[in-house]
Amino acid sequence: MAPFPSPFVVRGYGPAPSNWREARDPASTTAVEPRQGGGVQSQRNWLTDAQRYAAYMSLETLHKSRGGRFKRSDKKEVVALFGAHVRVIQRIWETAMIQKGLGQEVDVSNKRKGNCGRKPYDDILSLIPTIPLNKRSTIRSLAKALGVSPTTLYKKFKLKKIRRHSNSVKPLLTEKHKRDRVEFCLSMLDEATLGDVSPSFRSMHNIVHIDEKWFCMTKKKRNYYLLPDEEDPERPVKNSIGKVMFLTAVARPRFDEDGNMTFSGKIGVWPFVRVTAAAKRSKNREKGTLETKSIIVTREVMREYIIQKVVPAIQALWPQDDAGQPIFIQQDDYVLQLIFIVATHYILCYILLCSPAYTWSSKQNHTGAQKQRSSS
Repeated sequence: MAPFPSPFVVRGYGPAPSNWREARDPASTTAVEPRQGGGVQSQRNWLTDAQRYAAYMSLETLHKSRGGRFKRSDKKEVVALFGAHVRVIQRIWETAMIQKGLGQEVDVSNKRKGNCGRKPYDDILSLIPTIPLNKRSTIRSLAKALGVSPTTLYKKFKLKKIRRHSNSVKPLLTEKHKRDRVEFCLSMLDEATLGDVSPSFRSMHNIVHIDEKWFCMTKKKRNYYLLPDEEDPERPVKNSIGKVMFLTAVARPRFDEDGNMTFSGKIGVWPFVRVTAAAKRSKNREKGTLETKSIIVTREVMREYIIQKVVPAIQALWPQDDAGQPIFIQQDDYVLQLIFIVATHYILCYILLCSPAYTWSSKQNHTGAQKQRSSS
């Protein structure tokens, strides 16, 4: 680009530079000023909101001191003070007078924000519901379907005009589940402390928690250390690696005044298996060999294990200090909520409780057992 003509100077910079882009200091709003008769327009000097309000207050002070009328040189003095164009100062005063005439609070702040620059490209947002869901899994695929760049959609996402939704095949917690969980937690509060500022929970020493867990019988790959002349072992598997479910019962441990443990809280662990004799002969074992196989856990099987295994173990290991007090067996599986009071013995009374409903995803490891229990 051609340099400035000779009649032009830059305020505070001396002789005119060879390039007009160098005429402005990046850290300042000072712009090129032409001499009298020049034809180059100076670059705009934008005032901050504080400067605009200060300009209004200067005009208001001059206006009152002059008896409600400006002198011809008043606005020029304000222009020279703030280094702005005369029309900027005039518009500030006109805006303030309009607002005062309407009984509004004077606000002469800059209206550039939201009214200048590139306008948002929001027309594409109305087309998003028409795009199939399988093409809306990523921003890139959605942008390709809409015919826009991924950066445009990402900016809309950061502005919260587009939201990300994680969809699950099975439903997550419902409002009823949430209410049940809150009610369950509130039921564990100590009634004697409900009037306090910070209520406390019960000691829960008389609650036994039971739960089941799947375990694989073996791993897909195992390492063994053998002698050089020892044969490689074989691990026969029919169709898939077998699994075994265990039932575990634990309670809260107890300690005496000296910190010594008086009750560990470990009740027992019982596998859901049965030992049967092989009906036929195979290359891996003879006929009649005893084999341990897992059993399908139904509601009846669970009730049998609780009555025949869990309750006797509690009676044998429970501290004698709580003789005659009810013991609550806490079951956290929502499928087994219909199990009723399991037993009443001479000394101890066992009552089965049920935790609030779990989500399907949190119990997906129990899929096989759940289907079987649901059908029973």
